[in-house]
Amino acid sequence: MLAGEHTANTLAGVEAGIEAGPREAAAADLQFLSDVIATFGPTIIRMASSRNELNLATMSRILARSLGLAWDAVGREFVQRQPDLTYASIPTDCVVVLLADSLHRIAAQHSDTFPMKELRPARIHKLADAIRMSALWHRPDAQDVVLRFVREGLCLKPGSSVASHELYEAYVLFSTEHRLRVTPRSAFSREVVRAVFKVFAKTPSHRVLRPVNGMTKQTSHYGFKGLVLAGSLGEAGEAGEVRFTNPS
Repeated sequence: MLAGEHTANTLAGVEAGIEAGPREAAAADLQFLSDVIATFGPTIIRMASSRNELNLATMSRILARSLGLAWDAVGREFVQRQPDLTYASIPTDCVVVLLADSLHRIAAQHSDTFPMKELRPARIHKLADAIRMSALWHRPDAQDVVLRFVREGLCLKPGSSVASHELYEAYVLFSTEHRLRVTPRSAFSREVVRAVFKVFAKTPSHRVLRPVNGMTKQTSHYGFKGLVLAGSLGEAGEAGEVRFTNPS
């Protein structure tokens, strides 16, 4: 069957494969391919006119997964999965080029069975339209993004603390680096309390101490005790600022 073996060997970057490794990825790809064909039919279908055509319902799903493509119905744009598993917008013209390149490679490897008329620009645009319907992508909401930030950007450290304004500065940096929509400060303040309690079972404090303009005098801030920003996020503040080392 056209594209069955080819696609199973060339599907790359799927979430299961990244998490599990090459052997598990190949098995996941084969299972996906089998499920799609069982549900939507073979990759080539014969029309009433005895002409063979690509089954767009099947091929759109195969190529969307292979190329990491999806359709953002809210932003009304195509997005593509990145190596860090985030999604970035991609122009429709670039999507058409990716699809055309993929179909030409498949056609070259299956020249005896591939319906060459399916390489026409009009058909490739129809394939892009099919991806709009079959590969919808849902933007993470504020709750999801903040929860991810807390899980990946914070860690436990007794004797340390993090103030709310430091959290938001780091969150903005985190969201920008991961191409996620930045939640307004007011909504972030609500969601981060829920997220920190869910992940670390900690509640906020009004006695997180921070120095005043680099002086030894300290003032109380709203924040969390026993937590510290992880990795490079811990360097988000101004140079010379005393960070996350105040006694609890």
